[in-house]
Amino acid sequence: MRWSVVSVMVVLWGTAAYSDPSFLGYTGLFFAPTADTIPARRFNASWRVDTEFLDTSSTYSVAYGLMDQVELSFVRLPSGVAGIATSLVNLKVRITEPVFGKQVKVAAGLIDIADESKNLIFLGRVNGGTRGYLVANGVLWEPKKKKEQDIQFVRGHLGFAGGRGRNNLFIGLEAQLVKPLTLIGEVFDNDYNVGARLQVTKHVSLDGFVVNLRDPDVIVGTSYNQRW
Repeated sequence: MRWSVVSVMVVLWGTAAYSDPSFLGYTGLFFAPTADTIPARRFNASWRVDTEFLDTSSTYSVAYGLMDQVELSFVRLPSGVAGIATSLVNLKVRITEPVFGKQVKVAAGLIDIADESKNLIFLGRVNGGTRGYLVANGVLWEPKKKKEQDIQFVRGHLGFAGGRGRNNLFIGLEAQLVKPLTLIGEVFDNDYNVGARLQVTKHVSLDGFVVNLRDPDVIVGTSYNQRW
C-alpha cells in the first residue's frame, strides 16, 4: 500500500481547465481521455512523479493543437512507471456533434500510435500498447448565475477503450466546487482514481492524484497550458 498524501486536484480559471493534460499526455482526467482538445496552434506540457519513487518516476508530456479539434501528444515514461523507459505518441480528433448541442462533445483517439509500449504495464496496473477509444462528455449541472462561492459546473465523461483484447468502458466525473477548486474521479481499466488540480496562475497548474484506491499510488506534478 502506498499512501503518502491525500490527493486533491484544483483549477482556478473556470472551464479553461478543459484542455489540461492527463498522465499519458492527451487532454483528459488521469488515465481517462476526455472529448476536449487543445485549440489550434496552442500547447500544454506537464511533469509528474510518483511520490514513492521520486528518482525513477519523472514523467514528461507535451501536446499540441495541430488544427481545431485535432490534437497530437507525446509522453516520456521512465522505468519507474513502465518497467523500462519508453515514449508514446497519441492522436485525438474531436468530432463535430451538431445533434447533441454545445454542452456535449465527442472525440475519438489512439493511444501509443507506434505501439512502443507493447507488453508494458503503466504504474503496475494499466496495460500498454496501442489502444483506440471513443469518448463523450457533457455538462451535467451548471448554475444559471455563477457566484465565486458557488459550484461552477459538474461534467460527466463516458467512453470505451479497446486494443489487444483489453476492452473496457471508462467513466469520469469532475466538479468545480468553487471557482478555484475542481475535484476529479474516474474508473479506468477497472481502477478507481481520484485527484485535484490547482491552477496557481492563468497558465500554470499543480495537481495530485491517488491512483488505484485499493492499493494507492500518489502522483503529483505540474503543468503549463498555453490556453487561448
